[in-house]
Amino acid sequence: MLYGQAVGNLVHNALKYTPDSVCVTVKAYRDGDGRVAVAVSDTGTGIREEDQARLFEAFYRVPQREGDPDRPKGSGIGLALVKAIAEAHGGEVCVESTFGEGSTFTITTPLRRPSDV
Repeated sequence: MLYGQAVGNLVHNALKYTPDSVCVTVKAYRDGDGRVAVAVSDTGTGIREEDQARLFEAFYRVPQREGDPDRPKGSGIGLALVKAIAEAHGGEVCVESTFGEGSTFTITTPLRRPSDV
């Protein structure tokens, strides 16, 4: 259940930071290392490179800079929870983003079969 909440949080964020009528994509696949990956991509505001390193810190909010589009309100806890959930499943979360073009957040976890549990 928590894994679904982590993916749901990424989808919610993508929708929140993407203007209306713009695309949000969710893709699930097995990566080259045999792990399961879920990627949530948007064509929204994107994140400046200097802000990306702190995104997964609890209560961190990207600062509103002069000339930036208005940012939705939030607590700054959502991505920290996504990271904690991914790590609890033996995985990780990462971001690729270009300011003004959009972002992709990917959760990658080991593939588990029923016999592994």
